[in-house]
Amino acid sequence: MDGDITDVAVRDWLAFCRRHYASGTVEYYTRYIKEFLTMCGKPSEGITLADLEAHQDWALEKVSRSTVNNRLKVLKAFLTWRSKRDGGENIGRRVAKLKTGPPKRRTLTEWEYNKVLAICKPIEADTLRFFAHTGIRKGDFRAMRWSSVDPDLSFMRLVGKGSKERWVPLDDVCRDILMRNHDQDQDTLLFVRRYGGCAVTLNRLCDRLAVRANVPHFYPHSVRHTFCTIMAERGVPIAKISLILGHSSIDTTTRIYTHLRKEDLRGSTDTLGLR
Repeated sequence: MDGDITDVAVRDWLAFCRRHYASGTVEYYTRYIKEFLTMCGKPSEGITLADLEAHQDWALEKVSRSTVNNRLKVLKAFLTWRSKRDGGENIGRRVAKLKTGPPKRRTLTEWEYNKVLAICKPIEADTLRFFAHTGIRKGDFRAMRWSSVDPDLSFMRLVGKGSKERWVPLDDVCRDILMRNHDQDQDTLLFVRRYGGCAVTLNRLCDRLAVRANVPHFYPHSVRHTFCTIMAERGVPIAKISLILGHSSIDTTTRIYTHLRKEDLRGSTDTLGLR
């Protein structure tokens, strides 16, 4: 994907990323560093603070403020790496993130989820249900192999963001899906082979399913939010949910899913008895 990048420093950084980060992260970094270099029109060694701020202004006309911040993180990651390797000032530190409002997280209702399932082809249903029963990320799905699964099909080993290992519990639904998609001659599972080819394939699948089911657009990550929401509503402790999701800390889970706590508070003050 970075074959058409001629900037030596950027190519070296992407090689570093491939050694240390998940493939989905590398694809994301590659896409946005290429976008920046095209917009900037100069080699990376000539990047200035004004270039970074101009890119923010340019991107703001096209995407949300939170997306602009995510793209800025890519540039900051490159500039930090280059500063550590070659010395010199890290100008990325001087660029401030844009202020954003609370994140809008698309979560499928159980009614929407069942409506989508009803129009799925078998392999589509297997894919959607596996996301909904594990809370995995797209990168987890794409890296998933039969050899990642325990012999008794109780757990699946995943290496996610930051090369962190975690074990995801598997229920009967997941076990049935894995058995259906296991090819005796290959380690890659059938539904991973079908939809795990590149980062956008799963997004396109969700686009098609939303149109066919006549529900609002959703992403694979929306199904991850659905998993977390239902788990919390069923009384699973947030600490366990955090481990399954692979978050860096329970604070991350709590911050992202603060909306889950609101209903838990309903009626809490009814017993005060104050006038």
